[in-house]
Amino acid sequence: MNNADYAEHLRSIASLHMKLLPEAGESRTLCGVTLHRRDESNCAATCSAHPGMGLLVQGAKRALMGGKTVEYTAGECLVVGVDMLDSFQAIGATHETPFLGVSFDLEEDEVVKITSEMDACGIPIPKRADAEDLSGAAWIMQPDIKVIDAYAKLVELFETPEEAPILAPLIQREIIFRFLVSQGGAAFRQIFTVGAPEYRIRKAAFEIRKNLRNSIDFRELAKSIGMSQPTFYRYFREVTGQSPLQYQKSLKLQEARRAILSGLPVAQTGYEFGYESPAQFSRDYRSQFGLSPRGDFEQFRKGEAFWRKNAANGSWPESLEEAQKNTYRAIS
Repeated sequence: MNNADYAEHLRSIASLHMKLLPEAGESRTLCGVTLHRRDESNCAATCSAHPGMGLLVQGAKRALMGGKTVEYTAGECLVVGVDMLDSFQAIGATHETPFLGVSFDLEEDEVVKITSEMDACGIPIPKRADAEDLSGAAWIMQPDIKVIDAYAKLVELFETPEEAPILAPLIQREIIFRFLVSQGGAAFRQIFTVGAPEYRIRKAAFEIRKNLRNSIDFRELAKSIGMSQPTFYRYFREVTGQSPLQYQKSLKLQEARRAILSGLPVAQTGYEFGYESPAQFSRDYRSQFGLSPRGDFEQFRKGEAFWRKNAANGSWPESLEEAQKNTYRAIS
């Protein structure tokens, strides 16, 4: 298929995507598959990116992940193997040509099962990686038309949701398989290979994520995954682009933001996430999100009031709870 046909294929997916998401800022989820839409250009946002795979259907995105800034455009995929902070902007998005994306979460058991089946069938995974690395656990790749076709099938399931519980997992398996046999597959597999350093760092990152409201002894954490402290710190930075402490802090602030936007008092939130000084909490929060905790909350409430006005006019069909939930979703 030539470039013109490839582009036409993406336009076809985008057309259906916009039909399914006619309003600005919407997102919909079905059986673990999420459609995203943003109409605001260069509007910075920060969220937690969970392990997953996403296709940019229309538009362009600038993202800061793993300490690297990268831009990618329609027809490219973002693959994330470890929880990490994603600061991003939709570039050039308008109401007529919004940013559109489709993504799904990765389940470790499913990836391991697919790699085991590949081994049993004698299907090799290429050793050389030509996908662009954002860190040791996030990649941008140019998928072939088979992957684009698979993502098109995921979007089409929103028109026949009764089929999604059966077909969505099968289509996701195909996408995972096709990435594993691509030139970026070797690095991706290491994240899910028991005993590999990347796998152990992934487990450590999960423990950090699970205990954001508790103190963590990184020396003991390194010992628990069978690494010396210097080796742990080296691999952790290679995989996530951050030191363990930086990683913990960035995710802790993101979860603190969720709590504040849900209505938890600022002072209580800072205390619950280990800040004894409200001033320090406010400084760190502003450094990561560009606003003070109170200013961020007030801005969020303005958006909530805007939703209520549109909902009263029948413009937005989703619930307020869903609209608030969408505020936190990664757009990948």
